Amino acid sequence: MTICYFGDYDSNYARNRVLLKGLKMNGVEILECVSAGSGLKKYWELFKKHHAIKNQYDILIVGQSMKSRLVWLAKLLSRKKIVWDAFYSFYDKYVYDSKLIAANSIKGRYYWIQEYLACKMADVILLDTNEHIKYFITEFNAPESKFIRVLVGTDIEPDIQKNIAPQHTNKLEYVGMSRISEVPLTEEDGAIFLVHFHGKYIPLQGVHYIIKAAKLLEAHSDIKFNLIGSGQTYKSDMALAEELDIQNINFIGRVTFEKLTELMRQADLCLGIFGNTPKSYRVIPNKVYEAVALKKPIITAKTPAIQELFIDHQDMLLCQSASARDLADKILELKNNPALAESLAKSAYFKFKKYATPQIIAKDLIDKLS
Repeated sequence: MTICYFGDYDSNYARNRVLLKGLKMNGVEILECVSAGSGLKKYWELFKKHHAIKNQYDILIVGQSMKSRLVWLAKLLSRKKIVWDAFYSFYDKYVYDSKLIAANSIKGRYYWIQEYLACKMADVILLDTNEHIKYFITEFNAPESKFIRVLVGTDIEPDIQKNIAPQHTNKLEYVGMSRISEVPLTEEDGAIFLVHFHGKYIPLQGVHYIIKAAKLLEAHSDIKFNLIGSGQTYKSDMALAEELDIQNINFIGRVTFEKLTELMRQADLCLGIFGNTPKSYRVIPNKVYEAVALKKPIITAKTPAIQELFIDHQDMLLCQSASARDLADKILELKNNPALAESLAKSAYFKFKKYATPQIIAKDLIDKLS
């Protein structure tokens, strides 16, 4: 099988990286037809590149990006099956999750029309969860037969040499967007239980619930937090941390992917998402797959999406959405029960290897497209 991978997608973005790698691992030949240009230049470049390969592929996949209107272009250029990796709805993201634009505004209507027409023009639509499929069917009146669930997965692999006694930090302070405080513990400092979170600071993540949970746990001096990222709610979350006089969180700005995985390896526990926006109930976030692949125990909100794949107290601990108290209780439960933490990590990793590696995800997609 030969696939034309089409659009302005970022091949380093996790979703695209996993699918491209997985397809190649399954023997699929990939013809990349991609443009990083802007405006009309982008469309002209895509037209020229596609014209050169138009008779050389079996299926065209529009790679995940913000521009669902590229599905329209693909439909105009190609007579082959058009597969749109929608991944999630940008209309939903900006209108109902981040609430950056109003549904009835010109921009809101523009986003909706883009995705509505893309649903009409695509022969197949890829989404990451069944909950997202239900949303698209309802919101854009698209037939269920068009959809295929393609899990997010990850291409992170556990590094046995790095999964040994982690070097934690004992100096935790507010740090700038490009600095990180790292002071290895000495034996007399005692053991630190390090809780890790990374992600964009947006409502879906519920970072303020993590901050409030950290405050509830401040009497446990051995529990420390690394919170990595920036974004829409960063200023308000930092203001909350200042107001609560938080002393047990190390705030870290954006870091490279290599640095991020290094920080995850140091953690005793990784956190998922805790917001209560509509989108938060429809996603299994990248960070959950990444932590699972690194064999880390995980706490995340109990949502319909997460329960499509993972089971509470078997694969990870699931807590109430938007509840700092329940999150704090779950952190203590795992800290005080190392055997449970190890069991959860092993069970989730087994499930990841069975369902969510790049090769398995892509094989399932190929079978359904054939």
